[in-house]
Amino acid sequence: MPVDVQRLVADVLSSKKYASMDEALVRRVCADLSTRYDKHSDALRATKTALHRMHQAFLRGDGAQRAHHLIRERGSHNLSTDRAFARQLLALHASTAERLPTIESACAFLGAFIGFTDRVVDIGSGFAPFALPFYPHLPAAYLACEISAPIVSLLNAYFAALDKPAFTAIPLDAAVTTPPPADVALLLKLLPLLEQQRKGRARDLLKTLPAQRIIVSFPVTTLSGRSKGMEAFYSTFLESNLPDYLTITARQRIGSELFYALSAQ
Repeated sequence: MPVDVQRLVADVLSSKKYASMDEALVRRVCADLSTRYDKHSDALRATKTALHRMHQAFLRGDGAQRAHHLIRERGSHNLSTDRAFARQLLALHASTAERLPTIESACAFLGAFIGFTDRVVDIGSGFAPFALPFYPHLPAAYLACEISAPIVSLLNAYFAALDKPAFTAIPLDAAVTTPPPADVALLLKLLPLLEQQRKGRARDLLKTLPAQRIIVSFPVTTLSGRSKGMEAFYSTFLESNLPDYLTITARQRIGSELFYALSAQ
């Protein structure tokens, strides 16, 4: 008997850990995994594991709530240049915390491909927008796309404190939805997560992404610090899946992360 998707969605959202996740995302993952299992319990376990890998594994405890509190307490004065405060926020998310030792170099790399008048879309942003004080300059517009409703709310609170009306965050499931057009698209550590969910999604997104410049990055060590040949693996992965219309304009390893800058021909 097929697993009941509606029951699966209800059971996932009834869990405290996943109650705040976007229902459309939960429904999509439940629908994807329900066809692979005969037992409800097995499908439920697999769905929770998938959602954990996509999002919860990177949050450090109540990181989103703590960041909200810090932003409310901090206020807006000189927020766009306060790098010490930015470090506090970035440390609350595992993905951005591991970038902290080389954050200046990483943002210098990004900033080299982002102009003052550019519109940036940051896909699967997580806490990455908190690094904006480290950029050499800010773009004209910045759109953060994120699967987590609480993080979308958090980022919008941060952008409001920055007093940047053209900076905003929206909910978006990049595994199934193509983001809005932009001059520059950021896909930082995102493609491996999408590929885990839907094989071939990384290439499909690169093929359809409406941006003239794309910056992607890959982790080259695990969260525990082990390499496991990840740099060679992801180099081969990207270069073998690169659509014909994109060319590599820069490649640089910075700390535990491998960055590529791509441009449309």
